[in-house]
Amino acid sequence: MQLKWSAATAAGGTHDPVLTAKIDEVIAQTRDKEAAAMTEVSWRGHTMPVKNEKVRSFILHAQQSARELERADTLDSKLTLYDNLLMECKDVLQAIKDELKGGDTGSGKMRSQKTEAQIGNMQFLHIYIKYIRLSKTVERNLLMAESMKSSLPAILQNSVEEVPAEPGSGKKISKPEDLVRIYDIILQNLSDMADLPGIDQDLTFSKEIAAQMLQYKAHRCLFVAHSYLLAKKWREAVSLYNRVLSHATSAVTHFQEISLLTQVISSLEELMSQARGFKCSAHAFCILEKEIVADEMADMSLNEKPLSERLDHYLTDQSLTSKKPQVTAFPPDFEPLPCKPLFFDLALNQMKFPSLAHRVEEKKAGGLAGYFKGWLWGSGS
Repeated sequence: MQLKWSAATAAGGTHDPVLTAKIDEVIAQTRDKEAAAMTEVSWRGHTMPVKNEKVRSFILHAQQSARELERADTLDSKLTLYDNLLMECKDVLQAIKDELKGGDTGSGKMRSQKTEAQIGNMQFLHIYIKYIRLSKTVERNLLMAESMKSSLPAILQNSVEEVPAEPGSGKKISKPEDLVRIYDIILQNLSDMADLPGIDQDLTFSKEIAAQMLQYKAHRCLFVAHSYLLAKKWREAVSLYNRVLSHATSAVTHFQEISLLTQVISSLEELMSQARGFKCSAHAFCILEKEIVADEMADMSLNEKPLSERLDHYLTDQSLTSKKPQVTAFPPDFEPLPCKPLFFDLALNQMKFPSLAHRVEEKKAGGLAGYFKGWLWGSGS
């Protein structure tokens, strides 16, 4: 890999296809020789023999990938290296599965050739290759996340020195939601890593994975809060920034228990500082918005006059261009009109007159005998 980089540099950045093919062939041969010399691999205090040439070549490639990534200049070249390594890892896992399956389904004589210790070593090697795949996937996603942070909107930039992407610069502006999805994938990979067989027996490694999950939960929560900040939901953003501080504090405590990765602790402290700053900004925006709304409410008038009543005053009214313009009041309101006054004599209803009951002649009721008497003899007798 060093020869390939030096040849490209000496040629002024141009690549000769023939020379590149020869250099790749030499690198492959060198890697095969080194892989042939590798007989065992150590991981987390366990040493296991490696007999499969394909597995040995992949493990050697994974160990050399860090140097290859340092020599890569662009993001695309680094992602290509990760993709090639992950594709090779997929093939190696399938080869180990086939070898285990062949050992399980063989005859009794073939099973006797493979002891239980050998099968256990193959299974442990399968777990180790799975761990490499998950860890390299996490590294690839972290690389993508770091590249996307530099193209966030200007209000979310961490540093003044970083130049945000402008709409006309041709660089795509990243959204906080995109980074949230990236960290979701990272957390899922770490969860799969913690579920690998035998990991729970290594307490130090389990604590390290738990600390990393808290670390990336804090990063994920930060960009969720950023999305609410851009949506002008200040209260939700303040609550989420508090959650960032909680996750980051827990992560620092876990890393301090392990007594490793002091650089990660410093990055978490920087993350907490950023979360506090954005929290103060969201709180200030919330107070400012309340004052603006109060001023607008004070200037608002509930009695909006239609256009017909304010013809002498120019006022920008967007309702006039809507589907229901307020031109005039319909139906019109009642208005007082001049007319001849009407008088009603209502005093008679309140006057009291003297009683005339004593002038009315009282009629005496004669009864049935008097009626027949007057009929027979006449009323005048």
